[in-house]
Amino acid sequence: MKTATKANSYWVRKNADRPADIASLGRNDPVTLASALTSDQVVIAPIDNTGSRFLMTFTVSAIPGVQYTVIPCFITTPDKSEYEGSNFSPSSQTTFTAQAMKQ
Repeated sequence: MKTATKANSYWVRKNADRPADIASLGRNDPVTLASALTSDQVVIAPIDNTGSRFLMTFTVSAIPGVQYTVIPCFITTPDKSEYEGSNFSPSSQTTFTAQAMKQ
């Protein structure tokens, strides 16, 4: 839980050349420690007791219609030393298209 709720355990890739708004990566940018999200950009909290579902609340809004991909890394569990990528299964929700907020 400790690593899963740390902002710098995640990156957000945008389907544009340059990162902006909630994205820390453009479409071709590499994942590096310097490009990880920061606690100034996002707060991550569990949404249930499973230890596998989290809500990311950003300090700025995503642009409606833009596709983003959440990239988790270095998230550990008691029985494993590193995140192994199972979040990217066909049923995962790591890629999303931002929607306009209803008022």
